[in-house]
Amino acid sequence: MNTVAQSKEQTTTRSSGHGGSMFFAGIVSTGNNTQLAATLHSVLRQKLTDARLDICIFYEQENVPQSEAGQDVILIPYKSKEDFFSKFADAVERSAAQYCITLWSGEELFEGAFDAADKIFGKHEMVNWLTGIETYQARAGFNVASGTTAMRRWSYKIYERNLYKNSGRCIAPASTFWRKSIWATVAPQLYFVGQKDFCEDLWLAFFKTQKLYTCKAYFSSTGKHEKLNSRRFNPPNGFPAIEDSWIGRAKEFFFINNVPYLRLFYRNENELAPLIRFDYETQSYFLNEY
Repeated sequence: MNTVAQSKEQTTTRSSGHGGSMFFAGIVSTGNNTQLAATLHSVLRQKLTDARLDICIFYEQENVPQSEAGQDVILIPYKSKEDFFSKFADAVERSAAQYCITLWSGEELFEGAFDAADKIFGKHEMVNWLTGIETYQARAGFNVASGTTAMRRWSYKIYERNLYKNSGRCIAPASTFWRKSIWATVAPQLYFVGQKDFCEDLWLAFFKTQKLYTCKAYFSSTGKHEKLNSRRFNPPNGFPAIEDSWIGRAKEFFFINNVPYLRLFYRNENELAPLIRFDYETQSYFLNEY
């Protein structure tokens, strides 16, 4: 494979038409060229009608990645976690894209993921960020889903509690799209800890101003043994006793197991956004209060 080397000032647009929607795909390299190639290929194979892509690969300066993408991709080296965040923010701000996604080496998008996000954002103006159902690659080579759709309904409180508990439940980057228009609002609120925790910090900032919408559709897969959520936060005083009490766990159990009435109480208490579903008859995505 040939090494791609391009300057940051060079355009990053890959055109597949004129006008239409535009996506920014920021791929973070972990130094494994095989995983990076698979991730990049999953982005390039997305079929979009009259749409364009900005594709950037962020990599540690001493680990120059390899790619067959040619002029379709821009490589951006960084020296430190602060440098990474600065260059990621700059790339987003420079991009003319309406929608953004971040992927880590080893994550792969399923065909149709960009098309689904494009249709959802285009139809539902209130949806500013959304996540689909991620899967994990089993040893046998096929993809399996972990948990239920209900376990992917998030609010700030639910997400924060899972970080404190280090539960392993997470919002997978490759399954999560967001409008660039909300970047300017959330960027100043980012409590940036480090490169590996970047998306967790980004999600927490998004939650402060936006509701996360979950789409009942498979968007991506991740290596079975990849740990997407490994950071332990120091919870505020009283947090475990209040938020992770047996009552709180019982409420969550009722919701996940679809217990009538009690499930509705949990949904309203946590102010969960409606679920996004696909209507096969009309071939469109609709909001459902399930």
